[in-house]
Amino acid sequence: MKKNFQANLINNFNDYQAIFENLNVPILVTDEKLNIIVVNQHYEKLVNYSRQELIGKNVIDIIKFPQNKKMLAEYHQLRMLNPESVPSQYEMITTDKDGNALHLLLNVSIMPESRFTLVSMFDITGQRLAESKVTASENYYQTVFDTTGTATLLLEEDMSISRVNRECERIIGYTNTELTSMKWPAIIHPDYVEKMIDYHRLRRINPSAAPFKYKTRFVTKQGQPRDGLMAVELIPGTKTSVATFIDLTDYNRIDRSLKAISACNQIMLHAQTEEELLHDICQTIVDLGGYSMCWVGYLQDNEKQTVLPVASAGNVGNYVKRLKINLTESQQHLGPTGTSISTGQTVIVRDIESDELYKPWRDAAMKQGFRSSMSLPLINNNKVFGALNIYADETCIFDNEEQHLLMEMADNLDFAIVALHTRDEHNQTLYKMELSVEKMRLLMKQAANALGAVIEKRDPYTAGHQSNVAAMADAIAREMGLSDEKLAGLYAAASLHDIGKITVPIEILSKPGILSEPEFAIVKSHSQVGYEILKEIDFPWPVADIVLQHHEKIDGSGYPNGLCGEEIMLEARIIAVADVLEAMTAHRPYRPTRGSREAVKEISSNRGILYDPDVVDVCLKLFNKDSADN
Repeated sequence: MKKNFQANLINNFNDYQAIFENLNVPILVTDEKLNIIVVNQHYEKLVNYSRQELIGKNVIDIIKFPQNKKMLAEYHQLRMLNPESVPSQYEMITTDKDGNALHLLLNVSIMPESRFTLVSMFDITGQRLAESKVTASENYYQTVFDTTGTATLLLEEDMSISRVNRECERIIGYTNTELTSMKWPAIIHPDYVEKMIDYHRLRRINPSAAPFKYKTRFVTKQGQPRDGLMAVELIPGTKTSVATFIDLTDYNRIDRSLKAISACNQIMLHAQTEEELLHDICQTIVDLGGYSMCWVGYLQDNEKQTVLPVASAGNVGNYVKRLKINLTESQQHLGPTGTSISTGQTVIVRDIESDELYKPWRDAAMKQGFRSSMSLPLINNNKVFGALNIYADETCIFDNEEQHLLMEMADNLDFAIVALHTRDEHNQTLYKMELSVEKMRLLMKQAANALGAVIEKRDPYTAGHQSNVAAMADAIAREMGLSDEKLAGLYAAASLHDIGKITVPIEILSKPGILSEPEFAIVKSHSQVGYEILKEIDFPWPVADIVLQHHEKIDGSGYPNGLCGEEIMLEARIIAVADVLEAMTAHRPYRPTRGSREAVKEISSNRGILYDPDVVDVCLKLFNKDSADN
């Protein structure tokens, strides 16, 4: 279980490697003995160890200060017994590989249903150094503050913003001057303002009662939401808060894309029709991917090479219906969809309002609320046959990772569409083949009947014997549940089981008395002769082998090879019983019928000795039923 969990954990991190690696938070995962399993690049950079040096190493060994080693070991031991008994968040001082001191704020938790520990951390070394030297070196403090790599703000008791760093300016889009003239609720999404104000006030009354970290949503200068985690702490001895914001907007978008792609892959596996496939794909991209609209267009084989919308979902309105796209237009009027189809390349429009590609459709797109789009070509055998088009209500999205994921999904969609086409063609081919096979079986059956008639014409005394045996054997086999394929082979073999008698002199075949040993030897040869005749015919069933074995007996007393029990093919065991029953109940010119009672006595008394017991039981069941009906 542990190994499986560890393997799944590592696989999950591999799947989200780009996201995991680019989060501006050092992260590591340990097993129950505090051996390191997984780290990200920010942790490598933080401690200056390579990943190869870290994996498998015990966390205790990395920590240099004895008091911290002891604290970490005690906390971990207690956490394994009762996670609620120790703080999930605390500071620790350690060093990097070169011996430099690191002040870290650790967030520690046990991963659900496991004994593994997840540790995320904030490097507050700069903050702690700044706090200790702020009165002596304001410039030094500002440098550290600006280069932490995480969006950081100083928030005053009256909710004004007193200082921000460059990362904060970059994420929110306002300058330092603009931000320091605001109160921070102005940059928070309305859905989160009330909660953050409550936390702000509570922190100044009882700092430990207010959460240190929580989800929030900023609003940029351009009006775009940025989702992430806010970590807030009071500067000791003051009413000023240090707030750091980890922007997870791109991570969340990629996470939604991954979920949409996973769902789309399932749709591709189970879709029964092309119409169902395209509709469900578009709907899933909108619902799970969080995009505004999605549509698929196919290139038409006509003079203008028009692009026909075949599926759509989301905020469609009349937008797709009004699109008039054809590849005969000049390049500047093709638009992103036409350009994608004509070039076979993905086309991204980051800002519909300013992109020239969108000029013919800009007003309609803006009215619909679209701000960016992505057109992905659908390709089969290096030939573009359409495009998948995705729209968003934000500008400047579809970053490299998101592009890669959506392009991979479009490649899968290519395959799924072609697979559905191929399946339909394959089904048509199978239908034609089934007709051909059925026709072949009929011809084979007719051929078997024709060959069987040869021996009956030569021996008029046994006329109808082979066809009667075939009918009786078929009835027994059907009652036993043999497949259609085996029934066909059995019927053909039963219709030909005595064809070898063509070499037996007619005076022996029609002799009324007891045959001499030489004469009986000639008659017995008919099984082998029949095999030699039939083995050259390319039947789709083992007809020759069945004919060869139809006089073999369960106890090994039969001929020509003295086979026993299940060494004898089931079809031959069935014919053996049908042959005896038909021969004994039929009238011959040189002897009267021996009657059904004698025939039943023969197969009953030799059940399991000469004849297969299961075949005999079914034969008797059918015989008794037929007698009762008559």
